[in-house]
Amino acid sequence: MTETALVKRVFGVTTFNIKEEALVALAKKHKSYEIVDYKSYQAVVAAIAEVRGWRGKVETHRKELKADILEEGRSLDGAAKKITERLWQIENPLKELKKVEDDKKEAAAAEKERLEKVRVAEIQLKITSINNMVTGFPTLNKDQLLTFFGEIEGTHISEAEYQEFTDHAKQVKAEVLEMILKAIKERVKLDQEAADRKAEGERLAKEREAQRVEAERLEQAEIAQREQAAKERARIELERKKQQDILEAQRLDQEKEAEQKAAAEDSRRDAEKAKILKERKKQEAALKAEQDRLDIERREIEEEKAKIEADKKAEKERKEKELAQKLYKEKQEKEAKERTAAAKIQAEKDAKEKAEQVEKDRIAKEKADKEEAERQEALKPDKQKLLEMADMLEALILPNILDKEAEAIRFQTRADLDVICEKVRRKVDTL
Repeated sequence: MTETALVKRVFGVTTFNIKEEALVALAKKHKSYEIVDYKSYQAVVAAIAEVRGWRGKVETHRKELKADILEEGRSLDGAAKKITERLWQIENPLKELKKVEDDKKEAAAAEKERLEKVRVAEIQLKITSINNMVTGFPTLNKDQLLTFFGEIEGTHISEAEYQEFTDHAKQVKAEVLEMILKAIKERVKLDQEAADRKAEGERLAKEREAQRVEAERLEQAEIAQREQAAKERARIELERKKQQDILEAQRLDQEKEAEQKAAAEDSRRDAEKAKILKERKKQEAALKAEQDRLDIERREIEEEKAKIEADKKAEKERKEKELAQKLYKEKQEKEAKERTAAAKIQAEKDAKEKAEQVEKDRIAKEKADKEEAERQEALKPDKQKLLEMADMLEALILPNILDKEAEAIRFQTRADLDVICEKVRRKVDTL
């Protein structure tokens, strides 16, 4: 390896003319050292000196050659700057002209987009107005619902008016008509249930009236029985009084006859008197038995009346309880049906709103993707310029510095430029 062969110029570029074989030979020459004594130690020192000498020569030539390269770089930068300024003078008016046209196109595109949004919003508003017609269904009767159905059915959905939303508008119209038909069926069912409840109420009212009439009849019958019993008691009392009068008269006659008879007949009279007394007791016992029978009949009548009243009251309470249970059950079923219908309507509405939102999100995403693609396309020149700037900064040749502190500044500058170039490239990727 000789000093005269250290550098050479290849196509105008200065390089070091040190072949790989020479470096391999130098490495091989100084590879197998082992310090065992002073002589071997001096051999290692000499080897270090030889390698350091060649390294110093390389560094010296690098500094000498780099000074010329830096001067060439500064001259090249000045010439490039002048040419670039002339090119900017040509390019800037063209870019301004292009910008005016681009602004016109962008304004036209924005106006077109605004008109498109207005058109879509108007059509969506029409479709929404058709869909909103279903509000208030529960308060309408059958005739009103039929009239409403005719109005909706008569709404004409034309392609000229609804354009690309024609199918959607027809679908919404069909859904509204279907909901009206369901509401009509539900209203007919509710009306029938109301009529059935009314008929049931009338039937129960008739039963209550019949029970009232029956109660009055029983009461009149009881009054008649009491009157008949009173008459019977009066008759028995009158009969008893007549019997007593007859007996009394007979007694008086017998006593008078007995008084007229002789004392000899005292024993016969006493026997006769005992017989009369026995007969009287028998009649009194018969009267008492009859009175007891009448009392028993009266108690039986009162017990029968009490039983009838209790049965009537129990029947009335049973029927009222059954009616209350039936009305409560019907109310619960009606409320459950209304909740189910409301939940179904809400679910259908939520599903439709979700579908509309999905469609809006899809359109918005397509628009955003398109705008991003257009933006990326428009950014390509600027991104290319930024990348070229990073390449220029990275290829910038810094001056050779002898002072250690200045060399540290040069080294830090090189590192900062590398960081800046990397940061520029990362930010360009994020644009």
